Amino acid sequence: MLPRGKCRIPLVRFLLTLGLCLVLSRAVWAARLLDVHVYDGDQVVLHTYYQDHGTEKTATVWRYLREKPIMVAEEDTSVVADKDDPLRATLKGNLRITISHVDRVLAEATATELSLVRERASDALWYLPEEEVERTAAIAGLPPKPKGLGTTARRALIAAVVIAIVILAVALVWFIKRAGRGQSSADHPPE
Repeated sequence: MLPRGKCRIPLVRFLLTLGLCLVLSRAVWAARLLDVHVYDGDQVVLHTYYQDHGTEKTATVWRYLREKPIMVAEEDTSVVADKDDPLRATLKGNLRITISHVDRVLAEATATELSLVRERASDALWYLPEEEVERTAAIAGLPPKPKGLGTTARRALIAAVVIAIVILAVALVWFIKRAGRGQSSADHPPE
């Protein structure tokens, strides 16, 4: 049997440290560099890069296309803003969107038209609006956007579970320690 008071503090520290590392540390996961290209025929019209943990599913990765700003127009190709709305543009042609990691294509969609938006009229940085992301995801054969928990809610849930486990572990240690005290007094009756 361990001496009284020797086990509780290191165990609690260990469990808290482990829980915090798992929940808060992004360094635990490996990074993956993703390339995104929009081609018109064989010519690159737009491109960008993303980095993720390498564990995300292809449908999640495709949704990165709605993050602002994602795409930079190639120097020899100009994306022309719509006359009625300088914050929008419509690409037309034999378009192909690819998301790849190293030399492996994760997802690809083809279209004859692609809607783009930007923050300011002077920007050369474009991204896909939500409805265009979902339309092209369907073309790429990806499932619809999930209705479940978002990343922030998922992390909060994981943190709550880790905290609950730590509390249960502390309660278990306390219970074992308390039960040990009762047993030691029964083994040694008062003199």
